[in-house]
Amino acid sequence: MNGSYRAAQHLKMLQVTEFVQAHIHKAINDEVQDAEQTGRQINELAGQTNLMEVAINWQAVLFERGSPPRRYDENIGAEADFEPRFFKFQVTLRLTLNKRAQSFTYTELAWFKQLKVAQS
Repeated sequence: MNGSYRAAQHLKMLQVTEFVQAHIHKAINDEVQDAEQTGRQINELAGQTNLMEVAINWQAVLFERGSPPRRYDENIGAEADFEPRFFKFQVTLRLTLNKRAQSFTYTELAWFKQLKVAQS
């Protein structure tokens, strides 16, 4: 393989990253919103697809949950703690084109739409 061919392959893989990141972001948020409605726990998500001849494999692992800070809740007339609402995922993305692969790792944030007071 000559250098210009390898460079073209590399650029082709990089061209899909913006679309793939948007797809992964939506997939994670859709799952988090579904979990909010159903009450199920999410710890790991994964997916695969092809785009412009590039094989795409990704995995998202939940590594941190966060709650909003404690504050006064007029519904209960006292300060309240809240259930976890924010979720940070470590995403590993692997792109493959003609046996050439490139991996990326990044963080994705998702959250519940509704704020819920933690049960004491």
